[in-house]
Amino acid sequence: MLSAGRANAIGVATMEPLAYPFEDPFARRLMAAISQAWQERGIGLSLISGSREKDIAWTMESALVDGFILFCLTGAKKLIQRSRDRRLPFIALDLGGSDDRLPSVGIDNRAGAHTLTQHLLDLGHRHFAVLAMEMAANRFQQIEVGEDVAYHASKRRLEGTFTALRERSVEPATVPVIETLSDEATIHPALEALFAAKSHPTAIIAQSDLIALITLDWLAKRGIAVPTDVSCRFRRPS
Repeated sequence: MLSAGRANAIGVATMEPLAYPFEDPFARRLMAAISQAWQERGIGLSLISGSREKDIAWTMESALVDGFILFCLTGAKKLIQRSRDRRLPFIALDLGGSDDRLPSVGIDNRAGAHTLTQHLLDLGHRHFAVLAMEMAANRFQQIEVGEDVAYHASKRRLEGTFTALRERSVEPATVPVIETLSDEATIHPALEALFAAKSHPTAIIAQSDLIALITLDWLAKRGIAVPTDVSCRFRRPS
């Protein structure tokens, strides 16, 4: 058990900025669930951010914790290595692949995106756009089909979408894929460009719930009805 130690506290370590667990809807729900579980056991929680890579070694080394929960959106190898350096138990979340040697919990991003895209295709959509999560550090641009993607969650979701499109004879090269930083500053210009075109998408695939929420707000303010005028999906249909 992670809590079988003397500090009576567990560290949640991430390479994302310290504000990320409070700003992102998914991360907030995750942190709330983790906090509730430890509170019921009388165990403290320490949030550790290594968004500046030079800090992660010191912050994880100096953290007064009995173990780590590693939020592996990015920097999984560094987080795992630092946990091993401390010789403390850890569990990796959203590792991006299966590894029987590592204790981990994750989701099948590829299958989820595939199911979501199939649902939109079943509704009759053929004109798509993808508002993607960040694909590589410190970058914001339109993604070309076949381009290498550094972040595993973004890559797996894009693979699932492209596979579903090909299965229904929709060529991925015809689908705009625009990388965003999951904020208004990058999502709004992307939407402006998409809807300024003569033939705008009838279905927008948002790669995260935060992207979807910002997109829905932008559409509502312009009188574009969802789902009548355009569909916007993040989660696969239940």
